[in-house]
Amino acid sequence: MRTEWFDRVWMSGGLGFVRRSLGVAALAAILACGSPSSAMAQDAKPATPSAPTTPALPAATKPGESSDKPQAAPEAHPAPDADVAKLSALIERMARAVLATDIAGYMACVDRADPVFLQEQKNWARDLERKPVGEFSIKAENFRVEATPAESPIEIVADLTMNWTIKDAGSPRFLKFVAKFVDRKGEWLYAGENWKVMEREGVRVFFDAGRENIAATICEIMPAIRTHVQQGFALTIDRVQEVKLYSSMKHLQQSIYLSYTDGLGGWNEPGESIKLIASAHPDKEGLTSVLAHEYGHVCTFELGPKANDAPWWVLEGVAELSSEHYADNGQFAQRAVRRMAKSGRLRDWASLSDFHNTTQGDMQMVYTQGHAMLGYISERFGREKRIAWLKAMATGSNVDDASKAIFDLSFAELDAQWRESLKPQEEAGPVPAETPSKE
Repeated sequence: MRTEWFDRVWMSGGLGFVRRSLGVAALAAILACGSPSSAMAQDAKPATPSAPTTPALPAATKPGESSDKPQAAPEAHPAPDADVAKLSALIERMARAVLATDIAGYMACVDRADPVFLQEQKNWARDLERKPVGEFSIKAENFRVEATPAESPIEIVADLTMNWTIKDAGSPRFLKFVAKFVDRKGEWLYAGENWKVMEREGVRVFFDAGRENIAATICEIMPAIRTHVQQGFALTIDRVQEVKLYSSMKHLQQSIYLSYTDGLGGWNEPGESIKLIASAHPDKEGLTSVLAHEYGHVCTFELGPKANDAPWWVLEGVAELSSEHYADNGQFAQRAVRRMAKSGRLRDWASLSDFHNTTQGDMQMVYTQGHAMLGYISERFGREKRIAWLKAMATGSNVDDASKAIFDLSFAELDAQWRESLKPQEEAGPVPAETPSKE
């Protein structure tokens, strides 16, 4: 059975490919998404049209609350003038810090209660050092208090409009969204978007009103995805996985960095949530493959503190392998690289290794060529050595040292043997034997 064969691919190694096409059009029917992000963008194939899946909607909850009963929308009333004045001063400090590339000053304005949001804000602020803004402003309107449980901090929400330009790059951009601020013992702090929250077994989904359908679908499918992908990495991850659903591409982009402009279908970095674009009528099959890819990144980052320093093609290749069971996305990659090998169009790995310096024309090859190589490694050496190779890089080895330590081959030798394997059988030389285990 095809599904069982894919399970053996992921669990025991092996190559079982058919690829999703990359690009905004390919994702429009699934999540209104686009092409690759950083070490964590996701592409997805156009799904076979089907009736939208509409599971029973769980009630939205705050993290940790029971979700058995529907909750009425909180009543809102104008915020006190004294608090509005404090929040206006906070927002001014945020804007000044961004303009000055004052990372510490900006982070002093951010709520630290949620470690995932905190990490996302740290990465957002650090990017200002790489690509500082030329102009930046925040306009806040309609400050209002929404009722919260007695034990929770006081919250005020407001309609924010951010306007910015990146120095020496691009045109002016803006974003409008509803933001939340919290009172921490008399100090007001920025707490990000004013999300609705739905939580089920092992997953917490943050979403805008009107996106309950996709949030419920994620709650339904994520437990099985987590189990499958973790098995491929020989991992058990107990913490709740956060997923954030953005209602527009530019909101998702802004949540990553102010400088981010590439289209993307998903995002994950170490310590961050999985970020996706919401769709009112999600295609369950496509959504499952996107989540499996992104959760592959989550598991990769569990392997060691240097995992995100691995070559970009490694990170995307193993994420594509993680989603094979759902996406049926491997034979396409295999056929594509065979065609490219025949026409001399395979890329040098160095050109696919650095997200920030990979050309637009090479981005799809990060996924396709990386997927094919990870499949070759899996088929030839098996799951345990694939994991060991990834762990070596996740703990600081470069790809050459990791290949020598785990496969008894330099990476140049491994690459040459992989390229040889892509030739038609009558042209190829002897098939290399599997390297004896060193364990």
